[in-house]
Amino acid sequence: MTLLKTSRTLAATVMLAVLLAAGSGGVAEAKCRYAPSTSVCMELPPGFRASDTFAGFENPTQHTEVHVSELDRPYRDVVADMTMDRLERRGMRVIFARKEVIGTAPAMRVKIRDEAGEEPRFRQILIAGYPQKTVLVSAVYPESMETTFLTNRLESMMRSLTYDPDRVPDLVRNLPFHLAAEEGLVLTRRVNNSLIYTKDGRLPKPLATDPAFVVGQAVAAEPVGDRLNFAIERVHRLPDMEEILVDKAEEIAVDGLEGYEITGQARDRESYARLALYEVILYDGDDGYYLMVGTVGLDGKPDYLEKFRAMARSFKRRPAR
Repeated sequence: MTLLKTSRTLAATVMLAVLLAAGSGGVAEAKCRYAPSTSVCMELPPGFRASDTFAGFENPTQHTEVHVSELDRPYRDVVADMTMDRLERRGMRVIFARKEVIGTAPAMRVKIRDEAGEEPRFRQILIAGYPQKTVLVSAVYPESMETTFLTNRLESMMRSLTYDPDRVPDLVRNLPFHLAAEEGLVLTRRVNNSLIYTKDGRLPKPLATDPAFVVGQAVAAEPVGDRLNFAIERVHRLPDMEEILVDKAEEIAVDGLEGYEITGQARDRESYARLALYEVILYDGDDGYYLMVGTVGLDGKPDYLEKFRAMARSFKRRPAR
């Protein structure tokens, strides 16, 4: 899972890794359930429940997960990212893509066969545009579960989607970890199991050089192998940056997990502003890891590098329920 982009496209990055009716009043929970940590409500077919581990719903019997994200990007830009070439490069085959209307919101629904893993999976993706947010719903299930019955239930869930702009969700609910924010870094957004902190609680950030910190849980596409090489390579995959340079990589242990702490620098691709980079990667098994990434303009490095370090060291996993 990709965890960090610069201010313009933080949410879009996570959306691509997961692959990846508007109303002025509240939504009646008697008719639908809110996806945890979101303002998105959906009617659940039998067998589905709100997840205890991610923002969305799950059906354990049918090995189906429905992830819900609220993106700070215009609907047309999110749809434009769903290009055939980009999906095919990720090992995905588009079965259909069609425009729809959800309530009064313009929407795009896409069905994909994902051939990247050991067992092929299907993904049904809904992108719905609202004045405040773009909502992205991604339903994932193994090919062995593909039936007309399940497909119809997922389509019914997606058609029932409503977005409540007045709802203030609990962003840290059911996350498998927590950490303490430092002064000058405000919890701003949750995208799936990633938290985004910014200086003033706004996305996009006014300037690329404003500080941002992202923390999340990820799974590598294949076993990590050499952990140091993987950590350094992970820095070089940070999107919307160029001239990435690693200055130092040191071993670190936090909450019983071992990994690496990396400092470096880069340029923001759009503004060409020079940024200080900070990354901590903590390995959890052969392919699981937690990733924390901080960026700030070089002028802010003396203050914010220490804040990034303090936040990373406060990381702690929540006990499984």
